[in-house]
Amino acid sequence: MPLKRLLIILLIFSPALINAQAIEGIITDSQTGDPLPGANVVTTENEGVTTDKNGNFSLTATQANTKLTVTFVGYKPYTSSTLYPFRDSIFINIKLQPTTAGLSEVVVSASTYEQRLEEVTVSLDVLSPKLAEDKNLTKVEDMLSQAPGVVVTDNTANIRSGSGWSYGTGTRVQTLVDYMPLISGDAAQSQWDLVPLFSSDRIEIMKGASSVLYGSAAMNGVIHILTHPQPTQQALSVNVFSGFYDSPKRKELKWWDKPRLTSGANFDWQQPINAQSGFVLSGSIYDDQGFRYLEEETRTKFFGKYFFTPANVKGLELSLAAHVSYANNGDALLWQNDSLGYIPLDSSVTQSKGWDFYVDPVISYRHKKLKHSLRNRYMRLNNNSKSREADYTNWSDQYFSQYTLQYFMSEKLVLTGGLSSAQTISHSVVFQGNHTSANQAAFIQADAEPWKWLNLNIGMRYENARIDDVNYSKPVFRGGLNIKVLPGTHFRASYGEAFRFPAVSETYISTSLGPIQIYPNADLKPETGYTYEGGLRQMFRLGAIQGYVDVAVFNQKYDDMMEYTFGVWGKPGSITGFGFKALNVGSTTIKGIEFSAALEGQLHPKIDYRILAGYTYSNPVSDNPEDPIGKDNNGNDLTYINSSSDTSNYILKYRFQHNAKVDLQLNLWNWRTGFSMRYNSFMQNIDEAFNLFIDGVEDYRTEHPNGNLICDFRLGYQFTKKVSADILANNIFNEEQMIRPGFLGPPRSYSLRLNYSF
Repeated sequence: MPLKRLLIILLIFSPALINAQAIEGIITDSQTGDPLPGANVVTTENEGVTTDKNGNFSLTATQANTKLTVTFVGYKPYTSSTLYPFRDSIFINIKLQPTTAGLSEVVVSASTYEQRLEEVTVSLDVLSPKLAEDKNLTKVEDMLSQAPGVVVTDNTANIRSGSGWSYGTGTRVQTLVDYMPLISGDAAQSQWDLVPLFSSDRIEIMKGASSVLYGSAAMNGVIHILTHPQPTQQALSVNVFSGFYDSPKRKELKWWDKPRLTSGANFDWQQPINAQSGFVLSGSIYDDQGFRYLEEETRTKFFGKYFFTPANVKGLELSLAAHVSYANNGDALLWQNDSLGYIPLDSSVTQSKGWDFYVDPVISYRHKKLKHSLRNRYMRLNNNSKSREADYTNWSDQYFSQYTLQYFMSEKLVLTGGLSSAQTISHSVVFQGNHTSANQAAFIQADAEPWKWLNLNIGMRYENARIDDVNYSKPVFRGGLNIKVLPGTHFRASYGEAFRFPAVSETYISTSLGPIQIYPNADLKPETGYTYEGGLRQMFRLGAIQGYVDVAVFNQKYDDMMEYTFGVWGKPGSITGFGFKALNVGSTTIKGIEFSAALEGQLHPKIDYRILAGYTYSNPVSDNPEDPIGKDNNGNDLTYINSSSDTSNYILKYRFQHNAKVDLQLNLWNWRTGFSMRYNSFMQNIDEAFNLFIDGVEDYRTEHPNGNLICDFRLGYQFTKKVSADILANNIFNEEQMIRPGFLGPPRSYSLRLNYSF
């Protein structure tokens, strides 16, 4: 190359060559000193990076005297007042200030990227795994029962009276683990045993129709379990416990001579391997001799997740997770009668055992303003289940894959779009053989912050579902806003549409549970609906006290709602053959109001407390109570009116109109104590057939018309920094509770737990 041409090129590029410099640093929380992974760091010339899992960053500035701007969800934006002149390299430590006081949380379920809880447009609650630890909860469904407005009946969750009793099939609440559904493809049932409770980082509960991002099962809301992120330091916790059930108040309920024992052990291990990799591992074993006759349970569970972030490909994150669960348990549908409430009808118990597992390979890559995510899950459910009368053995293979693309157009506009596909192959005796089901969907959502006081989102989804040769499809829309009225005061409003396709179980099930038959319905239609709500959240901090209060008003509307209805469905002319059948029960409306609050603070440097509380009132009604919803075995029309035990105010079946929760934790020096309360009002309306055919149901309901108040107590002591012990008493007043007709809850129980952690 001629010397003259080379000199010209050098002159053109010399400013960049002269001024290029390396700027390295770390971003931390100004109050705690914790590193902040995922913070955005941008130079004056718009060269930007995000911090790694340890809060570190490194970039190259191409101009002299550059400034840095740092942004991170939940923290005040930072712009350096100092100009960084040319040097070979420079290292800086930037400390970000939190933006909002008072139990603020970073959540992801509302928009699939991080937002402050108070800034989302829907009602969303967060449960910490500390609650499960404090109360020695081994099942996630027991933990959910402490959330405002959430009720779990026979392993089926409902939010704000959005569902009644469905005996574990056809859920309207989507269950997710790390963004991927944990719903069986045939029974549409949440797989609670596959939730890695002891590796969970938090549980987010989104209330109301959420089908745009999460599909058919999210008609009533979403329960999202998020596991630990990639560990940056070693941590291990282990506990072992043992306990027993106390005698019930009524002597005739006690059928056992020797104590009915419970015992178990749990561990959670987080281990970094090096700067690029690490893993989490947790497991539990549990043995419960049970308080109901022949209903014993044993469970063994293990969860592991491996993380890898290649150093030579910035923005790439890989993970592989797996969970395996073995269960062996007995289960009964109904009691013998109200005096023998812990003995199954005709001593008929379904014995189930089997191994279930899933494997999750995940890839994500972020480059500048684009983030690609590919999430996959293979889930195998295998259940060897039999009773004296029937064989319920079933298995299913489910394949799920979802690609998501997020475009962070600016700090104030994020576009999220994606494609998802799920396919299930199943075999079940009770579902009449082999079946296939599939879902394909496309979705898009935009989240914008046009002004600092306003957040907006709008989205849509189109989904197609197939069960064998029957196809369904439906588009849905959502929209919402969040207005910052005053510092710490946020008003939100949202509208969301939803749909739910019939499950294989609801369409094809044909079996018996003791003397009770369950009948198929091939004529089921999909249900559709929408939710709209308005809410106000006030955050506050007064010295060492911080917290929030929240109020929400909601309206849920469903058309062609599917619910199991008790009736006589046998051969024409027969007076036997009573049981359950899934029916489209018509148009329904659920209105209500919900209050929730959280408070934490210090009374003394060694005395602190935490309070969580909530109250939900709902008014779930049938809009057309006299319209036929089906015909019984004799051709008679079945309506809400003639199938209900109580038609006053047209309240829907199997709902609690009033639901209240309180949990209090108090730590005093090395001691800790806690108290929790759960109240469900009287279940006003059930299927009238229960009163007619199941011994003792009508008498029991007449004698117990005031609902259930269950209280728990705990007391613990910290012996050393690593070792502690707790004594726990559940249902301390030994109250009877009929969770649903013909099914009594547990009497008082005690347990002792020993803990080790570092």
